[in-house]
This record gives sequence, structure tokens and C-alpha cells, in this order.
Amino acid sequence: MNRNLITLENSQNITNQEKEQFNPAQKYIISLQSAHSKRTVTSYLNNVARIAGHDDLHSMPWHLMKRQHIQAVISKLIELSYSPSTINSYLSALKGVAFESWTTNYITAHEYQMIRHIKSIRGSRIRSGSILTKKQIGKIFNENPKTYIDIRNNALFAVLLSCGLRRNEIVSLNVSSVNFNDNSIKVTGKGNKERLAYLPDKAIEYIKKWLYESLLFNDKPLFTRILKNDTITSSRLTSQAVYYLVRQLKNKLNVNSLTPHDFRRTFATHLLQNGEDVFTVQQAMGHSNVQTTQAYDLRDNDKLKAVANHFEWI
Repeated sequence: MNRNLITLENSQNITNQEKEQFNPAQKYIISLQSAHSKRTVTSYLNNVARIAGHDDLHSMPWHLMKRQHIQAVISKLIELSYSPSTINSYLSALKGVAFESWTTNYITAHEYQMIRHIKSIRGSRIRSGSILTKKQIGKIFNENPKTYIDIRNNALFAVLLSCGLRRNEIVSLNVSSVNFNDNSIKVTGKGNKERLAYLPDKAIEYIKKWLYESLLFNDKPLFTRILKNDTITSSRLTSQAVYYLVRQLKNKLNVNSLTPHDFRRTFATHLLQNGEDVFTVQQAMGHSNVQTTQAYDLRDNDKLKAVANHFEWI
């Protein structure tokens, strides 16, 4: 593959300032609603720019991007063994950039339609991640918390497990998001869509204990940072901090790896194991389509393990 997938033939005389002014990639990133989506797409587009032989998305001449260039990028991602779902996420981002190029008259309607109708990659990979057992879940909580960190983490992990929230969803919660009258919590998910999640009594107990100790109220963040000296702050906990806190549980639970998304997989799989239909689980998780929800169902792995145990003679 040529180092420069996208030629600079029509942009040699364009200044850096002018590039910034009509950079369709930046316009597309700005249009995204969640901070997580912005970070993810920025990473994708920086990677595409490097594949095309440029430093980053700021130096890439996106307005010259044509259908054949995107197909070349897809071929390179396949060569690098990216999964079909990841490649399709890249494709979606590139179509978004193409849309911004069209709306600002940098490409024609015909060129945009040629890009828009590039087909997604077909295929799948073995489902990654794991689910927690009831025994492992029991080890997560500290029933005799000695520090504010323990008290907060009990509430945090309870909400993650009970509602299957994304990291960005849980850190965006405010105290006012919780309705103690019906044990519900108002969640703002992807696309700024709101949904109600419902908490078991034990999770509500953890939250009440945390609020009693932290003195947080009204529109303050529900989960805040705690300093090393166990001093509670009013600063909102970050999604990266949630990732770190969950990773710290790995040794305690004796698992090889653990991420916040494994809490989400556990939530979905346990609901399905308990007989809930997939459409109810879809609604609970805030998914736009049921196919996404089905990807969180890891029940089949347990079935395969059970079948393997029948062949004790091997």
C-alpha cells in the first residue's frame, strides 16, 4: 500500500490555518454528543490519517477522500486483523466525515453517495469478556467499610451491577438522579436518551449510606473523587477512575481480567438466565437494537463448558 493513500495534489498551497477552518473530521467530532464518542472517533481518525501517511487528523486532507481511499483503509484494517465490528465502526466514522465534507461543499453529492453506500464488513468474532458468578459478586462488597472509599465503592459497584450502566452513564449521575420513592434512577445514555433503571433494596442501602457520609445533595455528582487521605471532594468521578477501581478488584476476585463492561455483561446475562426476554434486557441496557443486546449474552459459553464435561474420557 502506498504511504499516502490520499494524495495531496489539490492541497499543496493550502495553509495550516485554512486546513483547520474546513477540516470535516473536526466538524464531525464536534457534532458527536458524548465525550466518550468524541475520544473514540478521534482515535479512529488519527489512526486512519497515519495509515494514509499523515501525522494526525489535523494534517489529513479529508476533503480529498474518495470511495477508493476508504476501501483502501478498510483493506488495511482487514490486513491488520481488526474485527469486523471495529472496522465497521471505522467505516461509520469515515461516512460521518464524508457527510461533513458534502455539507460544506468539499465533495459533490455523487461522491458522498458513493461513500455512503460502501457496504459494511460481514463476519463476527468470538465474544470477548466474561461474566461474574454470584460467589465473585459477593466478594466485591465490603460489609464492614472502614473508609469513605469503601462506602462509595459499595454504592458504585452496586449501581454498576444492578443496572448494567456504561462508565460514562454512571459518572454522569447526580444525587437528584435517584428517586428513593420507587428505587429508580434516571440514566442519560448514548444519543442523550434518558431511561429509568431500577435498583434492588440492597443497592439503595449502599447509596443512602454513601450520601449520609458524604453529605452530597441536590444536583451534586452522585459519585465523587476521594483523596488519598480519605477526604471526600465534590469533584465528579471520571470514567477512567471507574475503570481503575474495577481493575483493582481483579486480584480480590481471582480473575485474569476485569473491566467495567464485564459488569454490564454480567447484568445482561444474569437477566437472560433468569428468564427475562431479550427485548426487556435491550430496554434496560439502553440499546438501540436487539442485535447489540444479544452480543452481551454469554450463556452459550456455559452450555459449551457443560457439554465438554460429558467427554471425560478425552
